[in-house]
Amino acid sequence: NKSLFVAPGISVLHNSDIFSDVQFISRKSKTLICFAHKPILAARSLYFRHLFEEDSKDTIYHSKFNHNHLNYYSHDNNKSIQIIEMDLNKSLRKGFKWIIKYLYTDQILNCGIEKVVMEVYELSRMYDLKQLVEVCEGVMIEGIEDDNVVDLMNWSIEKGVENLRRASEWYAADHITRVEKTEGWRLRAKDDMRNVVRNKTSPRRPHR
Repeated sequence: NKSLFVAPGISVLHNSDIFSDVQFISRKSKTLICFAHKPILAARSLYFRHLFEEDSKDTIYHSKFNHNHLNYYSHDNNKSIQIIEMDLNKSLRKGFKWIIKYLYTDQILNCGIEKVVMEVYELSRMYDLKQLVEVCEGVMIEGIEDDNVVDLMNWSIEKGVENLRRASEWYAADHITRVEKTEGWRLRAKDDMRNVVRNKTSPRRPHR
């Protein structure tokens, strides 16, 4: 599907140092996470717009999401590059790369393991990317299986993801015989979760 939000051709600049004016660096390891272009990120996300509006050359950017980023400039070959050191763990760094890719391509394809989708979802909420939040919800709902349904229920309850919670409960109810045999149900299903699932008598789930 063609993007309705990203102009054709912008995707070729994804993670390219051509005309790049900002680099995201891991604060702990000091390794490069990705190259980027401030106008593109600022146009796609209010979070990044506020981040780049910080005028001080050496500041700690403290967002409303309680993430601290070290923000400074590097000057090389008469080119000024904004450096932003991200205080993200390894899993969040992987999710962050997918967020940046989405901002350039408007696409989020199969980004691998379930936990990465969860990280992308959380970062999408942080960066005010409502469309991507919905996409991630859909990916997780479509990926519900016997072995992960309990973990998805627990996570959706913790994060307040109602669509995923409801879909997980109905999946577990529809496949209760199989789900009860899984390790997740035996070890991580709480009593109130078990009661909710067992009390659902309808054989049909909401539209997924």
